[in-house]
Amino acid sequence: MRGEVTRTKIMEAAIKVISQETIEGLSTRKVAGEADVNLAAIHYHHRSKEGMLIDLSRYAINNYLLPKIN
Repeated sequence: MRGEVTRTKIMEAAIKVISQETIEGLSTRKVAGEADVNLAAIHYHHRSKEGMLIDLSRYAINNYLLPKIN
């Protein structure tokens, strides 16, 4: 459960960073700072920035898009 909470914090932080800057401005360090987690947590859950973006796409679809469609 704790890991899922951390993963959600990371995803919400990534959305916030993208909304404040751009997707080009997204970095794992900025997300870690916004989520108040260490950089190792980002790499543990997502392996890389690219992995984080793939997971973020899934997260956004499942948590923001699908509920609006249904």
